[in-house]
Amino acid sequence: MLLTADRLSINGFNMIRYGHIENENKLFALKAGKVRGHPQLKIIVLTAIILIGLTPLAARLEQNVEKPDTLYLGSHFFLNLTSDMPLSKAIVPDTLSSFAVVKQENIKQKGKSAGLKLTVAALDTGTHTFPSLIVRTAQSPTDTLRTLPFTLTINETRAPEDSLLRDIAPTVKLKGELPWWAYYVIGAILLAGILLLAAIYLLRLKKKRTVKQGQTEEVKDERQNWQKALDALNALKQEDLPAKGEFLVFHFRLSEIMKQYLEDEYGFPAKEMTSREIRHYFQRQKTLQAADYREIVQWLESCDLVKFAKHETTVEECNERLEWFVQWLQQKQSAEEQAHIEEQVNA
Repeated sequence: MLLTADRLSINGFNMIRYGHIENENKLFALKAGKVRGHPQLKIIVLTAIILIGLTPLAARLEQNVEKPDTLYLGSHFFLNLTSDMPLSKAIVPDTLSSFAVVKQENIKQKGKSAGLKLTVAALDTGTHTFPSLIVRTAQSPTDTLRTLPFTLTINETRAPEDSLLRDIAPTVKLKGELPWWAYYVIGAILLAGILLLAAIYLLRLKKKRTVKQGQTEEVKDERQNWQKALDALNALKQEDLPAKGEFLVFHFRLSEIMKQYLEDEYGFPAKEMTSREIRHYFQRQKTLQAADYREIVQWLESCDLVKFAKHETTVEECNERLEWFVQWLQQKQSAEEQAHIEEQVNA
């Protein structure tokens, strides 16, 4: 008899068995896995098969960024996430400020989850890094994956010194549009009608021989700045725009009231500035504490999400933003009244 070694491959595991090979039939039986009289080898092989079945495979996460050649303030791009495991959702950190994830979609193919599609809006110009996100799998909430951070450059819609209006698309002829000369004829007829009405009005005015004496003096608004803002908020609240579905108009009006108050109170053109420019102004002028102006800018940026990033909001969120503004103005009122009392006491 000859002492030999034969390598047996079972479910990906290479095993060597030593023994006495008497004939070719036993060698064939060993290679085919038909081992008799060796219970210890059977236990080892069975244990290896069970361990392979229970060992989880490491999930892979692939990401793809869909974006136009040039990104501008307020424009959208898409972050596509795919994996060999079904994905549940991506967790967006609260510290995300230069971008806003406005929508998450679970993409399905043939009834199965094929990944996630995140719609992201750019909120600030310059070069910014989109951070790594935690992605949960659908099999277990504790199983998580991570995306890789990437850098994007966001451009201004136009140069700050550029004030010239330009067409953003070629003109399109509308259905039923008249020839160009017809508009001149219509304009001439309208002008003649206006002149005729003006002449009739002047003749009647001359016949009456009435002379307007004096000029109407403008009534000076003696209200405090916080009072004017509170009155404007009360008028806006009475219109109940969120309940009518006019969220965009509501947030434009709401942010304009805040900017008008800042302009009246601190004497700078806040109505002509963006939220980012207002933040830079307070950083340079130091007229407010950092905590105070950051609270104002964060509130303005929450309005910008609805105005420019098409963020879907609710009636409750609209009411919360309005009530925050009211309470903030009431604090200003209390501070001014307290200062006035102390001034009278000291006098």
